Amino acid sequence: MNDVNDNRSLCSFCSLLCEPLDGHADFGETFCSRRNRELDRLRSAPPLPALSVSEVEKGFEFAGARTRWQKAQRRLVTGRIRSVETARSAVRLAQCYGATIDLWESEATFESIASMQRSGSYAVSLTEARDLSTLIIVIGSDAMLEDYPRLPIALSKAERIPVLLLGDWSDRACGAWVEAGFDVLAISTEIEHLPRSLAQSFVAAQSMEWDSRVGDWLQRSRYTSVVWSTQHLGFLHADLWIDSMQQWIATRNETHRCGAMVWGGLEGACQQVCTWLTGFPGRIQFRDGHAEYDPYRHSASRWLERTRSLGRESVDSIAIWIDESSDDLPNEVIESGIPMIVVGPKAPHSRWETLHWFPSQRSGFGANADFFRGDQVVQVRGCDPQGILVELPSVATWLRRLTAP
Repeated sequence: MNDVNDNRSLCSFCSLLCEPLDGHADFGETFCSRRNRELDRLRSAPPLPALSVSEVEKGFEFAGARTRWQKAQRRLVTGRIRSVETARSAVRLAQCYGATIDLWESEATFESIASMQRSGSYAVSLTEARDLSTLIIVIGSDAMLEDYPRLPIALSKAERIPVLLLGDWSDRACGAWVEAGFDVLAISTEIEHLPRSLAQSFVAAQSMEWDSRVGDWLQRSRYTSVVWSTQHLGFLHADLWIDSMQQWIATRNETHRCGAMVWGGLEGACQQVCTWLTGFPGRIQFRDGHAEYDPYRHSASRWLERTRSLGRESVDSIAIWIDESSDDLPNEVIESGIPMIVVGPKAPHSRWETLHWFPSQRSGFGANADFFRGDQVVQVRGCDPQGILVELPSVATWLRRLTAP
């Protein structure tokens, strides 16, 4: 169930969407390591000029870019879409012009989707995992805390409970969980084989008593939450791994309450909006206004591959790269050489001439926007009070202008 809150101060540099400590507007320098890294990147970038929509259209040849988009025979809408407003505009743009739409690097998301479509899901929210769990199992590595540094704090509560870290965790990462108030046990293991190992241990425990600390935690836990991030699993066919984990969770629910908190990034907003508007979570080719869903064919990377293989015919193709991050364009996109319209706050370093860039505000940083938390349960509206205020159009505004006849 979505919960749209009033405008509030929040940090949108990751899908935890944290608020300032103790209700103060200032997050502080020690609030989050990822936040500090992102702020450093933003501050080191050349400042954007304060321009109106009409000034940007004139100076950046908007009319020519829109004409090129309208005349193209093959169109792709992709990029790093994070806010609800931008996702709505992107879907409508693709639908209006019969384009393919897919987020960049959406493979991990669709592995979770494929598993859910086949097997369903025993899902819990962040709030449930924090407030009800008597044991939390976290599967992953330090990379999870690089992307979501405040995850241990977000899951902590006044009561001290055990956390079992499975995967590849350093002493420093374990320390972050200890500092958040957990009893921590870390076990180095190959994540890929973990569902089978857990299933075998569970079967063995039914014929004999648990004789380990891990077994004691599992046996005593009244409510176990299993946490992982699909994008951090790092191996092929993760959807089958998720199937197996969900099966283990289902088996455990026969005797103990257990659920999965599958954490995702801010790109989940685009999948949500696509589902609202089309009935499908993305990877759509619009034909005559109707959505053709094919998660294997209509990915952004496959669209680029097919278009490059066309040779000279690729000049009749064009892509729109929508970016609500401060990251650079991927090399795969740059090296494609396909005509490109870039809409976002950061000027692209292009290696080809057929590129148009329309500068915009960064959603959620100095400009209000709606985001979905990583568990896809709560929708929050707000912005970062320390945002760099620049009088520029929003990303959604540019997409609406491109959609206009």
